[in-house]
Amino acid sequence: MRDSKVLNFIAGGLAGAVASSLTNPIEMVKTQLQSSYTGKGANFFSAAGDIYRKEGVSGFYRGLGPTLVGIVPARSSYFWAYAATKAVLGLKLGSESPVVHFVSAVAAGFVTSTLTNPLWMVRTRIQLLGESGSMYAGWSDAFRDIIKNEGWKGLMKGVVPSYWGISEGAIYWMLYEKLKKRLADEENGVVEEIPNDWTAPIRRAERALPKPVRMFAVSGLCKAVASSFAYPHEVCRVRLRQGAVNGVFKYTGMLQTLQLVAKEEGIAGLYRGLPAHLVRVVPNNIILFYTYETLARILDETAKGVITQARRQRERRERRIAEREQRAAEEAEQREGKKWRRRKRTSASLLFPVHDSRSSLGGGGNRGESWSSRVRLGRRRERGVHLISQS
Repeated sequence: MRDSKVLNFIAGGLAGAVASSLTNPIEMVKTQLQSSYTGKGANFFSAAGDIYRKEGVSGFYRGLGPTLVGIVPARSSYFWAYAATKAVLGLKLGSESPVVHFVSAVAAGFVTSTLTNPLWMVRTRIQLLGESGSMYAGWSDAFRDIIKNEGWKGLMKGVVPSYWGISEGAIYWMLYEKLKKRLADEENGVVEEIPNDWTAPIRRAERALPKPVRMFAVSGLCKAVASSFAYPHEVCRVRLRQGAVNGVFKYTGMLQTLQLVAKEEGIAGLYRGLPAHLVRVVPNNIILFYTYETLARILDETAKGVITQARRQRERRERRIAEREQRAAEEAEQREGKKWRRRKRTSASLLFPVHDSRSSLGGGGNRGESWSSRVRLGRRRERGVHLISQS
């Protein structure tokens, strides 16, 4: 049941909503740092203070509505596509193959990025609306404004950098599935010997942690490695989704954005906001996968319980039907037996008619006598005749 695509769809969407709601303030700060509107000397705390001074606490939750509108279908489709691809490829290559994990993550990332890019485009514009000078009444207003001024293609801005970000998911899933399997093997008594290399202190420290903490550590570590590797695409994606300044878009394409950022801000500009990004995505990913694994287990057990209960009800219903059919067959057999006995008695009375005993013995007939009483009288008469003949 844990491989059910529907189960992964539901658990992924709910987990994404929970994780995003808890980490949206950090996401807001990260977006400000990634945009070109924030000064070069800005850091996480100065950006957070700037948001608080301008908009108060509510500023940290600006864009949460579009985020939830986007994150639920995004996470649902992502986990669904990953599980579906893994199920197909796993039949030939094995479900624990790194190739299966890599290809499944790539397929899931492509499907999700394509379907949900318009929603992320709107969310980014809303989060940057204060700096861009274009105020929106809400995410639906931003949606209409983008279509009006930039056309339908405007909703797909940043989708190419999103495709570049597929590599992050591929790296993450390969690491996560490998480490999760190792933890599961250790719980089942299959303990791998710690190699005598640079990873030995890390592995010994990992085994000293409680099991739930170890799972958190695995999820967070995998996300930190994957996100750091693929981070430049995040900066390019945010820059491409910025609104026009004086009617001119500064960033027009993926390669152009990479070159321009590197030229104006140096290579460090491509990693601008990385600490804030890691501060958001690592806790978000821990919450996401902990919630996902928990919900998947609960839904799995619930589904099994529902299926078991339905099976029991079906078995009871089938037993009742079988019992009714058996009783009906027995009753039909009894009715047939009664009919057969009645036919037999009728045939006997026709072959051997019994006269009225009273009329034959001079006692006067009684038409109301039953057939059985006449038979008994006839038998007594026959016995009397037999005794007389013997004497």
